[in-house]
Amino acid sequence: MQVEPDLREMEVGELEGVSIAELGTNFSQFLLQWRQGQGVNKLPGGESVVEMADRVWATIQPIMKRHEEETVVVVSHFFTVVVTICKALVWPLSCLERIRVQTGSISIIELGDGQTRLVSLGDTCHLRED
Repeated sequence: MQVEPDLREMEVGELEGVSIAELGTNFSQFLLQWRQGQGVNKLPGGESVVEMADRVWATIQPIMKRHEEETVVVVSHFFTVVVTICKALVWPLSCLERIRVQTGSISIIELGDGQTRLVSLGDTCHLRED
């Protein structure tokens, strides 16, 4: 196991610890822009999605290169997962608003033969109680 500090969650600045109700009251304009697909803006006192995606992708790329023919497991947080999916599939970052993954879910990206495939997105079958 190796810890990669740059795979941490997004720096949310002033939004840290803010409830959904407070978000709607104190950051309504920012929230409106985010919901309209303009979520690449810098969070108040934090980082932008673009800054975060650059940080994450700069960490993921060397991992992919070091382990080209191997299976690698990366454990991280919501925004880290969704920006990695966008970057790997060469989707615009504005698509991240459309991606939903649950806590503890597994998403699988397969790389090979010059192709990138999203094999699984947000799978939670391992969390079900039988």
